[in-house]
Amino acid sequence: MKKRILLLFFVIMTSTSVSATTWVDLKPQKVLEQAEVIVLGTYNFSSEAKNGRVFNGFEFDVREIILGDYVEPLIAGIDVHDVSWAAEFQEEGGEFLLFLERNESANFLVPVGGINGVLKFLEGEIIHPDKKKKAYFDKYLRAQPQSESIGVVDSGYQWEVKSLISIVIFFLLVISLLTFYTKKRRSL
Repeated sequence: MKKRILLLFFVIMTSTSVSATTWVDLKPQKVLEQAEVIVLGTYNFSSEAKNGRVFNGFEFDVREIILGDYVEPLIAGIDVHDVSWAAEFQEEGGEFLLFLERNESANFLVPVGGINGVLKFLEGEIIHPDKKKKAYFDKYLRAQPQSESIGVVDSGYQWEVKSLISIVIFFLLVISLLTFYTKKRRSL
């Protein structure tokens, strides 16, 4: 009987799985160096998740752009184990200041160093347990010019393509009008 209980206990203990992700603690300077895009806003957890190995990508509703350009809609990664607490934080009125980079393991932007690139932002203030890191990021934000662009911007590449298309359409319109007037004159 004891053997059966021990066997049952062993089976139960080995079949239970627990998963978590640990990240190397990065200095704020390293996070800023690696960040290609820095934005403030909220995850749209009702959007369709794009699955990666470590991160899930969700649409991110940008309120302010601090650094960089991106293609809209912005898909920002979040550690698969952080989705539930992040959703709760947003329900309480919180936002996130994300320091994002491109990563080979995902086809969307991901936070620098995992949780290192995700800062809680509540009522106009960074929430961080490390006072020195909070002070560093606060100083960085204060040094940035106030962003007038609230919302999503097109990347520079998209802007160039749209400009080129507009120029081509303009010239086609001019050529069409010239052709029309030339034919009209010949018929007179």
